[in-house]
Amino acid sequence: MDNRGTPFQIRLNGMLHSDDNCAMKEIARQLCLEHQLSFSKMASSDDNTEFMIDMLRECGLAHKTILFVLEEFDLFAQGKQRLLYSLLDAMQSLTSQAVVIGVSCRLDADQLLEKRVRSRFSHRKLLFISPSLDDIQRLVEHLLILAKDSGLPEKYITDYNSRLTSIFSDKKFKGCLNSLMDADATTSNILRFLFRAVSYMDMESGFLPIESFLKALSSMQRQPKMDSLQDLSILELYILVCMHRLEDKEQSSYNFTSIMKGLRASFG
Repeated sequence: MDNRGTPFQIRLNGMLHSDDNCAMKEIARQLCLEHQLSFSKMASSDDNTEFMIDMLRECGLAHKTILFVLEEFDLFAQGKQRLLYSLLDAMQSLTSQAVVIGVSCRLDADQLLEKRVRSRFSHRKLLFISPSLDDIQRLVEHLLILAKDSGLPEKYITDYNSRLTSIFSDKKFKGCLNSLMDADATTSNILRFLFRAVSYMDMESGFLPIESFLKALSSMQRQPKMDSLQDLSILELYILVCMHRLEDKEQSSYNFTSIMKGLRASFG
């Protein structure tokens, strides 16, 4: 099947791949996966860089576009920035069809770049401003309010919309939206929240009570670390407490012996 018109994405995250060697290895891995080639974990950084340049050249000749999406871009703009230089230099010197997109919460991320790297960037910026509470509430109302021509009984539509309108002005609901926006104000997160709220709908009445939204928020605020503690044994909890005490003493590294000393001290 001819998929030349479909851009191929290589995604890197500064939290995981800010080290140049690690980033080059991940690029090589994703390229091998896309083109069904064998990937060598033992390849050096220079080998991976050369492989990337060769693949950029081949993809350019095949008129296939590659998108390099660098999330947490500001973390890539630290250190020697060899990854960014190699990428941009290859794109300028080769007949390639590649684009580098940096995603960052920092407005000054491009100012962190070295001159040799900055001169190769196009400096095109797209700024995405977080939606306001009013924007989010309008979106929620648009998605949940039933249209009169939805095919449902007219009385049910009137009652359903009336109850929702009352909920939208409730302080608990506004607080719910505020908490949601503090964590993640993206549209996709709002949609997940509404999907969960609808799943908690009162099936007998067919209405959405305020409790549905509160339950949905509670289910999205679960803390995985706290959940994982529930299945630990007493001994494992003691060990965690000892590790926490060592960290309080600004001891960032410790071994089994130091933990056992703390454990013995706990038992007196």
